[in-house]
Amino acid sequence: IRALLDYATDAAPEIAPLDVHAVLEDVARFLRPMRERARVALTTDLAAEAREVTGDEVQIRQIFTNLFVNAIQAMKGHGGTIRLATRNVGDFVETDVVDSGSGVSDAARAQIFRPFFTTKPRGEGTGLGLSTARRIAQLHGGSLELIETSPHGSVFRVRLARRGGRS
Repeated sequence: IRALLDYATDAAPEIAPLDVHAVLEDVARFLRPMRERARVALTTDLAAEAREVTGDEVQIRQIFTNLFVNAIQAMKGHGGTIRLATRNVGDFVETDVVDSGSGVSDAARAQIFRPFFTTKPRGEGTGLGLSTARRIAQLHGGSLELIETSPHGSVFRVRLARRGGRS
């Protein structure tokens, strides 16, 4: 498992400044057909004024792609809403990915970041999305957490160190 995760996240990163809002907009544009087929609306509140981080753009994009796909799938084709919100908190850019899906069960909550754990039907998920996304965030000096969940949705928060921040 560790070798697979290392392969997925440690491939010679190309570190450069990047705009978190631009990454979110690109991911949203890329996944728009999937979102529209699932009848999922997208709202944004991109309020972070200092939104530049330093990192590998492909890896940072992978974090948000994994979260966005999970959010769409959490609504199980019944439609709903994803809200993307950014803000500055100290030396970090925080991004919340909020969905109106069915939430994460208490039993699954303790395991969702474990490699190969999935709540999806066989053949629909590998169980690597959240574990890989969290590892990438950590490798970039940040974090990925499940902040809130209920039968009405979930909030995942990504924290990435701002470029020029002290963290």
